[in-house]
Amino acid sequence: MYLLAIDIGGTTFSFSLFKDNHLFLNSDNYDITKYIDHEILFKDLYLVVREKIDIGLISKIGIACPGPLDLASGTILNTPNLKFLRNVNIKDELKKHFNIKDIHVEHDANVYTLGFYNRLTTKNKDDVVLGITLGTGIGFGIIINEKLFKGSYGMSGEYERSPVLNDKTWADLIGRDFFELITQLYFKKNVTPKELFELANDNNSKALNIWKNYGNNIGKCLCHVIGLLNPNYISIGGGVSKANKYFHNYIIKALEKHCLIYDKKKINISYDETNLNIFYGWV
Repeated sequence: MYLLAIDIGGTTFSFSLFKDNHLFLNSDNYDITKYIDHEILFKDLYLVVREKIDIGLISKIGIACPGPLDLASGTILNTPNLKFLRNVNIKDELKKHFNIKDIHVEHDANVYTLGFYNRLTTKNKDDVVLGITLGTGIGFGIIINEKLFKGSYGMSGEYERSPVLNDKTWADLIGRDFFELITQLYFKKNVTPKELFELANDNNSKALNIWKNYGNNIGKCLCHVIGLLNPNYISIGGGVSKANKYFHNYIIKALEKHCLIYDKKKINISYDETNLNIFYGWV
């Protein structure tokens, strides 16, 4: 029997299949921005999975999706980047198509963080682990005392829309809003993070400067989170993390300048460019 692990993001969705805790198959990334009807999305998801495997061989489904979430019911609440999924019960939609009862819904950043933690070769009970997903927005997952920390009613890590200054939020400084605004300023058109990465590979000065700004903003954001949680492990994933060679140094510079407790010898910062941690969180 197989475990189906689904990742729904603000730009794409994808899935993986596992058998006996081993990765069996990774799907392509499918564009989610073309959808305006959640029923069509879940029907298409069912169809692309059915192309890869006999649905009857799947015993369990785990789905990672953006928050905020009502984890008890499996409902996406007022998620900012996928409005057509607001107040949609993910469990009910999956049961409708797959006819499987064993379904688990979790915040994508939490799943990513669990995946990273499960793959750590050295663990201590005092570890504080911070997982970060960079994509359409920014998500945070937290592990304290060997357990995923969800807060008093399951909403910890929902930090992206927190105000910073002059009504700006971290979404304006890190997420899709940041890229849309700054590429309009530099290029007079919308340029995607993937296109910016390719431009940076060609040593385009505008693209490099945008990544510098991006890294600086993430570093300032992490100053808040590190000051509050004092983690010893930080893992950064998500689609945009693949461009880390162009923004990582600026994260570190911002931390060294603004975060009084940052210590590079005590805080390990790493990247998962494959983004497999989002799936290993379910195994």
